[in-house]
Amino acid sequence: MVELLAHCDVTCQAEIWSMFTAILRKSVRNLQTSTEVGLIQQVLLKMSSVDDMIADLLVDMLGVLASYSITVTELKLLFSMLRGEGGLWPKHAVKMLSVLNQMPQRHGPDAFFNFPGRSAAAIALPPIAKWPYQNGFTFNTWFRMDPLNNINVDKDKPYLYCYRTSKGIGYSAHFVGNCLIVTSLKSKGKGFQHCVKYDFQPRKWYMISIVHIYSRWRNSEIRCYVNGQLVSYGDMAWHVNTNDSYDKCFLGSSETADANRVFCGQLGAVYVFSEALNPAQIFAIHQLGPGYKGVVGIVLVDDSLWHQESKEATVLSFLSILLARGMMLSCYRSTFKFKSESDIHLAEHHKQVLYDGKLASSIAFTYNAKATDAQLCLESSPKENASIFVHSPHALMLQDVKATVTHSIHSAIHSIGGIQVLFPLFAQLDYHQLNDSQVEPTV
Repeated sequence: MVELLAHCDVTCQAEIWSMFTAILRKSVRNLQTSTEVGLIQQVLLKMSSVDDMIADLLVDMLGVLASYSITVTELKLLFSMLRGEGGLWPKHAVKMLSVLNQMPQRHGPDAFFNFPGRSAAAIALPPIAKWPYQNGFTFNTWFRMDPLNNINVDKDKPYLYCYRTSKGIGYSAHFVGNCLIVTSLKSKGKGFQHCVKYDFQPRKWYMISIVHIYSRWRNSEIRCYVNGQLVSYGDMAWHVNTNDSYDKCFLGSSETADANRVFCGQLGAVYVFSEALNPAQIFAIHQLGPGYKGVVGIVLVDDSLWHQESKEATVLSFLSILLARGMMLSCYRSTFKFKSESDIHLAEHHKQVLYDGKLASSIAFTYNAKATDAQLCLESSPKENASIFVHSPHALMLQDVKATVTHSIHSAIHSIGGIQVLFPLFAQLDYHQLNDSQVEPTV
């Protein structure tokens, strides 16, 4: 398309670039596709040969693309195009400075699961032996609805999650329009529902926390938090008494996985805690933001191998054995274990709530888009936590569900030396633009 537009007149180019930028703004899928084909680099290389009107449109589009994701190579190319010589700014360089302003304006996590909204497109969890209800439980994630078309309220009921047995009993949450309905089925067709009183808007990120509080002697409760704030609560006798395993468990779909029951949008890291989290814990988790990532850890696919090999091998040779057998997978463990794992400045009382060990020890299971291997989602809870799964805890991305990893300006600029790479631009403050004898005042 970029090459074809070079043969069109300026008015046609302007209309197409303007429309293309609007298309990019409409959907994360469009942004991701453009990122994968390296559109930023192609547009940057084209900048020096276009006139002012087209340059303005391309700069606008670059801002949209770069605020979504920019690689180290693309950032280095951008900086090289800002480097002036002989007291002059390169052509359109001053316009491109505005891209630097737009880059930090990111919303949502760097890594997320992308659900296309097609039939059977979901994350399938392995069978769960017994649901952790004794201390209550909490579902927590960041999500963003990104519907392909307008939602048909009568037909479309996309599921955020579904944990059920083969008999159809268990827990789920689905959307009806912009409302979220939390369901607990105690027997086939018999159960309780709670409507989360919040107007969820498409294409906006929200942190949802659904807390089930179990009480043996009085009514159990449900509390729903959005962005760390309590928005809805009520009694809900939700306890499902069954010895059956939960073998119909999905993220982003119901157990039927038909086209009207699948989620279309993005999910950040997903947590299920085996405790009813309190308001302070939920608010502190929200303070970490959608981009919270823990430290890099190692998942050993077969723990028994360690016991077999460690007696006659050093740690280094053991790791080489794992690598040779393809049994070591790097994994981001966002499990609230280390105070220094997040670069976000937190109040001391928030750190205490997050890292006192209670959150980490109560993670029943968690999946995030950085802990994946092809279509496999690696379960990343602390190794010392008891597993609630029948066998392997790892989940599977079905159909076209993808783990998407973007690159923020913060990570890209850190990779090329940090904020100091911007310092040479200050030496160019008194440079002139081409064909202009005056110092550029807008810089």
